[in-house]
Amino acid sequence: MADALTDELRRILLSRLDGYERLITDILGGLDESRAGLRSALGLVATYPDAVRDAFHKTWESQPTVRRLQTERFLKHVNRVVEKVDDFVLRAVEAEVPPALTAAAERACDELLSGTRIAVVTVGRPDHFGTVIGSLEDILFSNLTAEGADVQRTPSMALLQVPRLTGASSTWRPVLLGHEVAHLATRERPTLERFTTPEAFEEEADTVALPEGVDGDVKVSTLSEWRTAWIEELICDAYSIHRFGPAALAAFGSFLHAASAHGHTQTHPPSWLRLQAMVSWLEDTDVPAVMEPLITPWRDLEGRIDELPDEWARLLTQDVSGQTTEIMAAVKDWDVKGWDPAAAAANVARVAARVEHGLPTTRSEQAEVLDDADILNGGWVAIHRGTRYPVSDLVNYSLNVTEFLSQWEAATDPADVRTEPELHPDPPLTDIAGAALSSTGIRRRLEQGPDRGLVITPLMDLSIGAASVDLRLGNKFVLFRSNRIEAFNPLEKVPEARAIQAYTQKRWGQPFVLHPNELVLAHVLEYLKMPGDLSAQVLTRSSYGRLGLVTATATFIEPNYKGSLTLELVNLSEVPMSLTPGQRIAQLVLQQLDGDIVEDPASARKYHCPTGPEFSKVHTDRDNERLRRMRNRWRDRPGIQPS
Repeated sequence: MADALTDELRRILLSRLDGYERLITDILGGLDESRAGLRSALGLVATYPDAVRDAFHKTWESQPTVRRLQTERFLKHVNRVVEKVDDFVLRAVEAEVPPALTAAAERACDELLSGTRIAVVTVGRPDHFGTVIGSLEDILFSNLTAEGADVQRTPSMALLQVPRLTGASSTWRPVLLGHEVAHLATRERPTLERFTTPEAFEEEADTVALPEGVDGDVKVSTLSEWRTAWIEELICDAYSIHRFGPAALAAFGSFLHAASAHGHTQTHPPSWLRLQAMVSWLEDTDVPAVMEPLITPWRDLEGRIDELPDEWARLLTQDVSGQTTEIMAAVKDWDVKGWDPAAAAANVARVAARVEHGLPTTRSEQAEVLDDADILNGGWVAIHRGTRYPVSDLVNYSLNVTEFLSQWEAATDPADVRTEPELHPDPPLTDIAGAALSSTGIRRRLEQGPDRGLVITPLMDLSIGAASVDLRLGNKFVLFRSNRIEAFNPLEKVPEARAIQAYTQKRWGQPFVLHPNELVLAHVLEYLKMPGDLSAQVLTRSSYGRLGLVTATATFIEPNYKGSLTLELVNLSEVPMSLTPGQRIAQLVLQQLDGDIVEDPASARKYHCPTGPEFSKVHTDRDNERLRRMRNRWRDRPGIQPS
């Protein structure tokens, strides 16, 4: 009977491994190449079933007297790993994280950590940012190597998690790229060793009451561990302030209150203590006046040690609150890139002002690519001032394009640099309705500034032709899925167009393959603001048209338009076409109107400041309801069969 049970446990274990292997293989097969970090992580996970089988069979043969015990041990190991992998890896498959955020996480790791890390950013609970401390290899293969299993070695990974709903929002980036990445740094650096437990703390710790269920025999060591955890959290908070300045405080305050994370735990100090510390660190710097609104809401945050309900929490709070100066000093000793308030003031004011005009910002007044901290601080300033424009989208666009510009400049060879031809004075231009603007007219409209003139950003070298502006392919796409519904009816409120469309984003440098006769929605890299007296048309560059590529089926651009233009790409050739984001694939031809169209701020556009291709909103057309009534009357006629 015992042997039969052991054999059944063995069958259960091997069957569970087979099922898990099929699941991972299926997921990998359908995963887009743009999600390189996740593919790498799942590739390592895919080796786990074989490693378990290998170790299990060796143990089964070498220890026949304890087979049942060992089989139960392997089952527990598999269950524990499956739960951990599901929490931190498989959730990334369900909710896609923008590749730009993953790329930013890898850059943050490069700034702070030794060696190269592959970032895997996943989506977790709505109230939780998280970091896996330890390698994915350790999670998967701990205790298996001792059994003689062959284990695949991979590059180091940084496993990070953002909250569901708004965790990938650009405004909360300092939490992920500052605080969470700093957790990994505390494992590489001896920073925590500077904060040894003082004798006075140990003496008092021996007298306080611990929560129910905690072993009171190891009271001092337990409270010392909790103290270390609290100090680690404050170290990570300090790094986020050091790296991102007031934007880190604004992001943390927003997140902690949105998640109702006000209280304390054995691993986290109370939120008021953390925010008070962040305010004090900022007040030790010369914060520019433009960023003061990011600090003001948190200056008066109330919190008192004697109001904490737990005696042990009062002891910890009293101890760590006296360590904040030393904590920031320890972070500065890391000698890594930090936020520079003096250099940031002008850039932050520029970003905020342009967001209030519905415009992104990628370069400073000196034409230098902006730092992400300046963009994030400018975005938060715009939020506090209040604006009708989508701040998070504009900030995300700015961060995405500055990543492209940084890579573009890094890939530039001196031989590639060519200058625009010198302009010769021309006679004054006359406003001739219907006339296309020449290169001189385009430049003059660009020089008029965002209030009255034309805005095209970023405007790359040699983009302006004799009577047009070259536009580059962006890195976001909307694909069509023909098998999701029987037919799409624009008059139906449900399903929306997204029932037949799917969004994807490529990393810069990664090609997108457009197959013969395939239609996808793409967008241009550039963001446009049209003045009220200009309209425009988008045309395919002839070099691509001769290959069978059509870049626009909706070519007209109205005056006062703001956004990144959507392109309807169609491959009319017989072979797949590989397109790399950043390629010049279209041309913008600008035309003078016979009058100036004044924008009405109260009128809502269907596509408001788009920063990438958007799902069709045809179901919101104003005349749909009337057409539905006409259709329903026709259906109600005698003898008409519903269709």
